[in-house]
Amino acid sequence: EAGQESQQSGKLGLERAATLYNLACAESAAGARLDRSSEACVKAACRHFSRAAGLVAYLRRCAREERSEGEASATSLELCEQLMVAQAQACVYEKAIAEEVAASVCA
Repeated sequence: EAGQESQQSGKLGLERAATLYNLACAESAAGARLDRSSEACVKAACRHFSRAAGLVAYLRRCAREERSEGEASATSLELCEQLMVAQAQACVYEKAIAEEVAASVCA
């Protein structure tokens, strides 16, 4: 019975991880779908990408703590996290360009 309980908690962990990953994907997709022609949309897109990065970072930390060798390796999760951070940074850059911030600040 202890083995079954361990197996079930492992499945629950995998289900939880899959749900968090799907939520990160949904946040990323929501950010990508926004028009970004207005300041409000750029800010919203940045928030979506930042949330996605945070969710993936949390997943990566949990996977490292559990030392799980599941479907998503720490390296691939780090790549996803960095991609979402880069998307958020791109939104900030777009906003700065739209506001005609000095080139030295944008660099």
